[in-house]
Amino acid sequence: MSDSANDTAKGWRGVWRDLTGRSHRWGLTIVYGVIFARLSIIPLLVLFALTTDVMNNDPLEGFSGAIGDIDAVRILSALVFAPLIESALVAFIVWLVSVRLRWPGWIAVSAVVVLSVPLHGLVLGSLLVAPFFALMATIQLNWTRRGDGLGGYFVVVTLHALVNAIALLTTWTFR
Repeated sequence: MSDSANDTAKGWRGVWRDLTGRSHRWGLTIVYGVIFARLSIIPLLVLFALTTDVMNNDPLEGFSGAIGDIDAVRILSALVFAPLIESALVAFIVWLVSVRLRWPGWIAVSAVVVLSVPLHGLVLGSLLVAPFFALMATIQLNWTRRGDGLGGYFVVVTLHALVNAIALLTTWTFR
């Protein structure tokens, strides 16, 4: 199938191509990515609730994504610095592992996940970022494979900023 035929794939196959950045429809990649990011934390939160004593031990304590007070520094960090810097690290690791070292893509995605979790704190709650960083790495990998790593970077930055904005908005709404 040609790229344009793949971009118009119907059903779950088309959604999967859009979600993972295999299609050229970057807008749908961002929309589906935001939905995935929000939904991906639910199973992990349920698992935390079932396996930890949440009354005495908060599994999110020490997790950098746990939002306390929302101030200008937190907003700037979440909407600008984290997306730009963390997405650059994702792009670099994907490039290094998949292009420079020529290792399989799944190793690049795994490397991004393994390195991103401890960067968000050495606590159980840091696992919440693993599915999202796996998605960002997959999107970056697919864009890199078709020769537009910079375009993939900007898709990932935009997706990351929107996900963080929604997290901030959700926190602000419920406080």
